[in-house]
Amino acid sequence: MPPVVFTLWPFTGRVLGSRCQILVVTTRPLPEPLRNLRRRHRAPRSWRTSGCSGSRGQRGGSTLSIIQFRTTSARPVLRRTSMVLLLGASVLTPAAAHAADAAEQLQEVVVTGSRITRAGFSAPTPVSTVTTEDLAKQGVTNVATYLTNLPSFVPTNSPQGTGNNGTGSGANFLNLRGLGAQRTLVLVNGERHVATNAAGVVDLNVIPSIALERVDVVTGGASAAWGSNAVSGVVNLITADKMQGLKAEAQAGVSKYGDSKDYRVGVAGGTSFADGRGHIMLSAEYQRNEGIPTPNGRKWAEAGWAQLNNVNAAVAGQAAAIIRPNVQQSTSTINGLIRTGVLAGNEFVLGGTVKPFQYGTLNNGSYMVGGGGQNIVDVMGVPYDRKTLYMATSYDVTDNLELYFRGFYGRAEATNPIQPNYANSVTIRSDNAYLSAEAKARLAAANETSFTMGRIFYDMPLVTNYNNGDSYDITLGLKGKLGKTWTWNAAYKSGSTTLTQRQTTDLITPNLTAALDAVVNPANGQIVCRSSIAGQPQVAGATTGCVPINIFGAGAPTAAAIGYVTGTAFATVNIDQYSFAGSAQGEVFDLPAGAISIVVGGEYRNEKVANSADPLSDKGGAFLFPYAASFGGESTVKEVFGEAVVPLLKDMAFAQSLDLNGAVRYTDYDLAGNVTTWKYGATWKPVSSVLLRATSSRDIRAPSLTELFTAASTSFTQIIDPCLTASQAANATVRANCAAAGVPATFAGTTGVVTIKSGGNKDLIPETAKTYTAGIVFSPAGDWGALNVSVDWYSIDIKDRIGTINTATLLTNCYTTGVGCQAITRGPDSQISLLSVQQMNIATSKQKGFDFEAGYSVQAANLGLPLGGRIEARLYGTYIYDIKLSSDGVTVRDLTGGVGQGDGGAPKWKFNANLSYAEGPLTLFTQMRYTGGGFAYYRPSENKIDDPTVKSLTLFDASAAYKFEVAGARMEGFGGINNLFNTDPPRAVKSGTIPLYTNAGLYEMIGRYFYAGLRMKF
Repeated sequence: MPPVVFTLWPFTGRVLGSRCQILVVTTRPLPEPLRNLRRRHRAPRSWRTSGCSGSRGQRGGSTLSIIQFRTTSARPVLRRTSMVLLLGASVLTPAAAHAADAAEQLQEVVVTGSRITRAGFSAPTPVSTVTTEDLAKQGVTNVATYLTNLPSFVPTNSPQGTGNNGTGSGANFLNLRGLGAQRTLVLVNGERHVATNAAGVVDLNVIPSIALERVDVVTGGASAAWGSNAVSGVVNLITADKMQGLKAEAQAGVSKYGDSKDYRVGVAGGTSFADGRGHIMLSAEYQRNEGIPTPNGRKWAEAGWAQLNNVNAAVAGQAAAIIRPNVQQSTSTINGLIRTGVLAGNEFVLGGTVKPFQYGTLNNGSYMVGGGGQNIVDVMGVPYDRKTLYMATSYDVTDNLELYFRGFYGRAEATNPIQPNYANSVTIRSDNAYLSAEAKARLAAANETSFTMGRIFYDMPLVTNYNNGDSYDITLGLKGKLGKTWTWNAAYKSGSTTLTQRQTTDLITPNLTAALDAVVNPANGQIVCRSSIAGQPQVAGATTGCVPINIFGAGAPTAAAIGYVTGTAFATVNIDQYSFAGSAQGEVFDLPAGAISIVVGGEYRNEKVANSADPLSDKGGAFLFPYAASFGGESTVKEVFGEAVVPLLKDMAFAQSLDLNGAVRYTDYDLAGNVTTWKYGATWKPVSSVLLRATSSRDIRAPSLTELFTAASTSFTQIIDPCLTASQAANATVRANCAAAGVPATFAGTTGVVTIKSGGNKDLIPETAKTYTAGIVFSPAGDWGALNVSVDWYSIDIKDRIGTINTATLLTNCYTTGVGCQAITRGPDSQISLLSVQQMNIATSKQKGFDFEAGYSVQAANLGLPLGGRIEARLYGTYIYDIKLSSDGVTVRDLTGGVGQGDGGAPKWKFNANLSYAEGPLTLFTQMRYTGGGFAYYRPSENKIDDPTVKSLTLFDASAAYKFEVAGARMEGFGGINNLFNTDPPRAVKSGTIPLYTNAGLYEMIGRYFYAGLRMKF
């Protein structure tokens, strides 16, 4: 009687060994436990292998059965092991060998770099995969935390972020290559998730980490496969929709300083129904992080480092700017600093009297070193909460047709105490009722009727931003099989986000102006606002019910006065998206090296935005920190796409395989027009241990709803027209461009105020990028262990980047280079009548670098160590050797190694290396994270800053986990320490009102962090 054969087959994906497969081959009736697998989709306990759960397949008629097991606890390195268990004294038969070919097909998976089902390492585009085991080893409470720590990512806005005006503080956005979150496409199960803000990006806080099976990261252009935004790459979050059983997790953590407290609980479970034809999976998760409101003992943050203009810059050898500790504002204090007139250099004390102010050194008129003032301290970490719910259910209508549904709900809340209100230059009249008699006398003696002062309102509640975002996203679809090799999928998606923002204690500028003009009412002797007296002039924009305010000395303002001069700004942003999409893939015909595989499909998508702001924000010029004015709009897109994989050679000398891959997508935007994206690539495996791959692609980013529809606003500014006669005569290029604009050589013109128009722009076109990648994968085999090494080069060149420029740059660029002239409007008399500084396709950027990854796995005994168990090591890294950015389309900045705040660059080197050891129930893990240094703002050779260098940062983490059972439940206790040695971030300061010591997007500020938790499976 032929035997039953069990074979464990490895999967060779980018995340190596990310699933196992058990092949059951028999030409006789299956035992009862195995027959049950066909309906239950899950192996009986007696048949299970560690880390595997089951599914089934068939090939070759009723006499051949193949049962496949998918891993649920993936190893991060390749295993090249095979296990054959023979039942009976027989060898593998030809039927079993035929089934082995079927197993090779079953082990292939969809990788995000392509829409065609292929094994990860056989794809031409580099793909890295993060498994739930990777997340567990590092004890992260949010998948975004893990991803943003990978070298290929540059954090854009994190829970430590302070964004508002439609973006939301406390958000977690993904930013591959540092090219911007809008150029990284985030997918969930291969589908677009509804955007969580008006900028069109997805906050990962609304994604349930506990429901994930894995995350694929594509580090290359993929617009031909997935559409707009896939410029720097794609992040595809895959949920464990076929989960069986129940799992729960609880975790808590706290920093060395007692802040950044983090709590997370989650539960997920799944089960089959209807005799295995249906399945349902549910999850719920809650996380709270209490943030870092103050430095709280972090001496590097308390020292007050900042960059300021050097008052001694004219001295030979002195830099234009200097970096010093204890930098303070020299224009404003909490008591109120007088800046002009006979009282200049004095600050107030309670009662309206004045005293001399102690200035520090190196005072440049805005900032100084030392002295008796204050500076505004930024919030280092924003407190936030997130709640998620997820459901996935499916039902096999027939053996070839499946109906499925997925539903997400996420709520993210953040409270961000931004800063105190401030007024650096307010005018006080000499008859102000709150001034002391002495101060009034000195003003009268000097014949002064007013003075200017600066005030930091630390005696008011801080301006606090509250962001609440609610998102839901549902998918209803059908998928099935056609014939032997074809599969298809069709789905309808609908999603919506409501982002509600409030900003409390926001200073209302016209109300403050009215309240500061406090006088004694001659009718009753009471102190009132001058505008409240009949016949006195009114303050434009001020609301009724003026309450006079005393700002002379800390603590002087009354609650009533604070209530009048401050208010609550608010905005509600609604984003709606729905789409219809369908695709089919399969084999069309055979070549000697294998079958040609293709995929074809199409999508229709509609997106809407409606932003509703408070009346004062709508008017503009009232709130100190206003929201964007109300706006709305709608955009639709229609797309068709196709992709093919053509095997050219197989099993030949120096060509174990050679495949070509090509993809094309035609996209029709109702506003941005038509665009075609494409990609072609190749993989060549000359020998079994070496794979070479390369791609070239044209990728796009369509304008976001914000860039298209933000409300237009007008303002006024004074300019000097470059086409004045004197300016033209001095430069032949200027003269030629002025003549092209119809301006005569004798144009006298006037220098004056012109109208400025800013806001969204419906005439924007998509950004385009040319991307190239080339790499090598080395996977030698040997008893010494399993090794995989990959190195990939990339180049990304983006044209027509969307941005804005200021009026001075616009005028200079137009008439010296011819760039941006379309934004300048002249009247019949040749005078400039309008400057449009709306969003425009004007910027460019280039970036080149290398990604490298290595994984190694070995039994400890094979290395001669006196240990059992398994040792695994992994390395991720990125080296960027060229970053160029032109924000205005003319001036090119070299940002290679630019790591200062707001630079837009990235460190040249960034890598993570980790090592783990597992023996029985115990797992030990340690990691080193390296972020390179560089320069801040200017290169040293430019002599712009006395010390522009930024040092590198190396952090070490360690964790341990131990598995045990309680009453039949599988438990795992775990704990760890991040930043084991409490290493401080490097100094990378900036200038401005709110200096921060380091670049929080690159360098971790939390300090040593402790965490512990418990995982349970039932």
